[in-house]
Amino acid sequence: DGVDFTITERGKTLGIVGFGRIGRAVCKRALAFEMDVVTADPYISADVVEDLGAKLVDLDDLYAQSDFISLHTVITDETNGMINAESIAKMKPGVRIINAARGGLINDEDLAAAIKEGRVAGAAVDVYVEEPPPPNHPLVGLHGVIHTAHLAASTGDAQIQVGVDAAQEVIDALT
Repeated sequence: DGVDFTITERGKTLGIVGFGRIGRAVCKRALAFEMDVVTADPYISADVVEDLGAKLVDLDDLYAQSDFISLHTVITDETNGMINAESIAKMKPGVRIINAARGGLINDEDLAAAIKEGRVAGAAVDVYVEEPPPPNHPLVGLHGVIHTAHLAASTGDAQIQVGVDAAQEVIDALT
């Protein structure tokens, strides 16, 4: 009982919600797999997006076009619970959703229902409103959902870079 990883990314569309540092890094990697990339971010200009090889679209267009949706935004009044029954209804059937940003971006009950109905093919979830998620969480144990324990940025290299960045901040403040 596992998740089917026989998906070919070439020619698929990745929708990136939030085109900051991490969203841009995800974009570069997706383009290397010959994916089309669209992004929705009200704070980024189309020129910045196009320079990286992606296309800036509004959120509803991102939902309609994307085979995969990867969330890389902060929680605001507009983004809290943004993945819900209403937004899922605007998405391509069979979409896959990735959340390594903030747990509150997704209404977990609505996502679980959409997966059970087959509207959403699957999800990869690294963050939850309550961590760790309780055993009765609607996504826990659900076929097609990959869970990680808020570890997306916890590689050895990433931890070294965090230390280097912190040391540089101290040097900058002292000089």
